[in-house]
This record gives sequence, structure tokens and C-alpha cells, in this order.
Amino acid sequence: MRNAYKCFVFLLGLLLSQAVSGKEFHIYLDADMSNLRDSGIAIENALKMQISKIAKDFPGHSFTLKTLDHRGNSRRSLSNFKKALNDPKMLFIFGAVHSPPLITNNEFINRNRALTFVPWAAGGPITRSKTEENWIFRLSVDDWAAGEFLVKKAMKEGCKKPFLFIENSPWGEPNYKRISQALEARKVKAAGSFRYSWGVRSAVALEGVSKISKSESDCLFFVGNSNDALVIFDSMKNLKKKIPIYSHWGIAGTDNRKVAGVISESGLKVRVLQTSFSFLNKKLNPFQEKKKKEIFKYMKYQSENQIQPMTAWVHTIDLTAIVFAHLKTLDLEQENQKIREKLKSSLETKKVPVKGLIHNYDQAFRVYSEKNPDAHEALSNKDFVLRKFKKDGGLID
Repeated sequence: MRNAYKCFVFLLGLLLSQAVSGKEFHIYLDADMSNLRDSGIAIENALKMQISKIAKDFPGHSFTLKTLDHRGNSRRSLSNFKKALNDPKMLFIFGAVHSPPLITNNEFINRNRALTFVPWAAGGPITRSKTEENWIFRLSVDDWAAGEFLVKKAMKEGCKKPFLFIENSPWGEPNYKRISQALEARKVKAAGSFRYSWGVRSAVALEGVSKISKSESDCLFFVGNSNDALVIFDSMKNLKKKIPIYSHWGIAGTDNRKVAGVISESGLKVRVLQTSFSFLNKKLNPFQEKKKKEIFKYMKYQSENQIQPMTAWVHTIDLTAIVFAHLKTLDLEQENQKIREKLKSSLETKKVPVKGLIHNYDQAFRVYSEKNPDAHEALSNKDFVLRKFKKDGGLID
């Protein structure tokens, strides 16, 4: 009896020691939860759902999501990164919709080895460090590929005199250059261009629309966020000639029903860049069907159209699956900065097969160098498609 009691005490002590050794990790989300709230909330909810599912693979450890609102402001985003870096429990950081904060603070992020994952922001410079250190990984649209993709599609469909309607920002600037370079490579001259700032007003939008009317353009390349698109597309309702619009995916950063409504009312022909997987696809494989059911259960949704913005969900699910699959191969009892270093190395060098929604990933990332500038990009233009809005906000091929 005494031996049995001693055995029980020993086992209980062992279990308690294991429980005590478990660590509490903080995952940070630096997002615009004010101006482009829909996209921020979608990424936040996708992260929470994934963490709740994946945490079961890490017994004894806990993962808590800490959401910080940068409101689209690069300085506030920098402050958020500093706050995360000062947290000894911080494991890594997720970015969100806006490119300017990640571009502006790129050197700080890399210099401080703030391991960062991006499921949305598309700015080309985000994953191309100017220093030896590169700690930012992306699973999303990449502007280095997006401009070429949009131009190629438009030219194939007969566009000869494009008009460039592009926001004037650290995100818009590289897009303007990339689209211009893609046109120059095809010896095509733009029929005109118009640059505008965030928070565009109707009077400014109408100035741009007037330029379109006076040009001989037969198609339009649009780069901007959803809030500005609502104002600009509404200003285009009086255009006599409704030319095809090839849009970057920034316009799908909100509840798509709003944008779809303005497009329909203005009689515009808009197609938007997206990545290839959608829960609206007619045929889903077993894994995709499983994930859809998980979202429905977690969010209490009734239809696929409620998964808005859908790409925020899709990219976040795939990216977290990759990150946690590599994390599972590591010793989590190390100091957190060591874990980040090991996780970065694993992502760049190890093959860890992961099932995804867009496709399955064998090794999503590689070691970054100037000779391999796409090393921290999980997707390529092979994963891009153009979709159009249905009246109910759904995006279909």
C-alpha cells in the first residue's frame, strides 16, 4: 500500500512539474482595427481559430493573441512592434492589411529580429530587406508579381491604351513602377495617370475621373484600398464610356457587399486580383471542406459569403499552419529569442509538408539573398486569378 502511495505521489509530482514547465506565449497582431476594421477582424478571428485548434499539439504550453491597433499609421505600428519586442513572452508578430507600416519600419523590424508574418500587405519591399537580416515572411499577393500579372491579363484581353489610377503612398509607388515597367517591356504607353492620397474626397476623385474622360484610354489599372475605392468608383458613375477596370486586391479589404453595391450602381466593369482558392469554389477537397466547417462552427456562420474578406481568412489559415508546423519541431523550453531564431532557420531550410487551402506546401520559404529575392514569398503569380463581384459581395471567376 505504501509503495503504491509513493508511486502515486511520484507520478503526481512528475505531472505537476511538466505542467509548471509549460510556457505561456504571446502572439501579436499589428493591424488596422479602426479604418479597415473588417480585414483586421477577419485576420484576428482566423488567428484565434487556428490557435485554438493548433494549441492542442503543444500540451503544457499556452498561446494568447494580443491585438494592437495601428490605425494605418506607420509610427503607431512602430510603437506596437516596440511593445511586442519588450514582452518577454512574445513569440512572433503578424502584420495585416497596410503595406506602408511594414515598408517604413522594415529596417527596424529586421535589425531587431522581430519575426513577422504577413497574410495580406502586398508591398514588394516588405520581404526584400536592404540589410543582411530579413525576418519578414509573407503568404499573400506580392506586388513584384502583381503588376506583371495585371498587365499581362489586360494586354491579352485587348487593352492597348491603359490609364493608371493609383494611390500615392509607399504601397502605391512600387505598384506604379511595376505596372509602368510591365507596360514598357511591351512597348505600351499609358494613356494617362492619376495619383491620389489616402482618404480621397469626392472632389479629388472627380478630378481623376475627368482625366480619364479626356484620355483615349481603353482600360484602367486601379490600386487602392476599399474605403477609397467606394468614393472613386462612385465618382465614375457618370463616365460615358465604361472601360474595363483591372484592380489590385486592396478593394476587397472590407465587407465586399459595400464595394459590390457601388460597382453595380455605377455600372462599372471591375475585376479584382485574388489568390486562387475561395470557399465559393464549386468543388472543395476534404481538407478545404473541413476548414470551411471549422469556420462555420467557430463563427456561427450560415453561408460562405459571410467569410469576409475571404482572402484574409484563407491566407491566415495557410500561413499559421506553416508556422506552427515548423514550431512543432523545436524545443520550446529555450529562451524566446532563440526559438525565433530556430523557427526562422527552420522555415528557410527544412521541408515540413503542410496541407493548405491554396495548395499543399512542401517548403514554402527559402534563405533570402539578393540573388533569391522571392525567398520569403510563399506564393507566386501562378497562384493569382482575376475575379468579379456578385451583387451579394461574393467574388467569382
